Amino acid sequence: MTNHGGNVKVVSNYGHGSTFTISLPRITLKEVGLNNEGQSRKLSHEIMVIEDDINLAELLKYELMDSGFNVSYFKSGRKAFQKLKASPPDAIVLDILLEEGEMDGWAILRELIGSADLNEIPVFVSTALDEREKGISLGAKDYLVKPYKPSQLSKVIMHTLLSNGKQGQILIPQAFHGENKG
Repeated sequence: MTNHGGNVKVVSNYGHGSTFTISLPRITLKEVGLNNEGQSRKLSHEIMVIEDDINLAELLKYELMDSGFNVSYFKSGRKAFQKLKASPPDAIVLDILLEEGEMDGWAILRELIGSADLNEIPVFVSTALDEREKGISLGAKDYLVKPYKPSQLSKVIMHTLLSNGKQGQILIPQAFHGENKG
């Protein structure tokens, strides 16, 4: 249960029963637009992938989409940063080494950490560089060194977004226990 960001609490009074409290993270879905039938539709979290290797970007994009995420993809660090300033995503998958002459991943991390509006966006570094400490010190939520299983990225992102969401409680009324206190 704690692996999924939840917990269980039990309070027991001998002869009077027990109260179980289960807390689980809640995902808040954004409502956006209308589907083809004109009905409102709900879409999950928006993920921005910033990766200059088109083949890897496509692989990550489809893995994340299969996990229920909406994914936008950028190979240019500058264009991605302009877009995320205008419309911040829920999370970012960031390659460190981008095309030469481009804004690289380190620069993007520095800009994000220095921005009051953007520094809360979880960033997941996806790179061949094994510089985890530097990435984490610049605000990355996690640092994955290539090659790794694409499903690992989806799981890390989902766990983080669930952990950051509001937690709800399921309450069972006293009447359920046979006691009706009105």
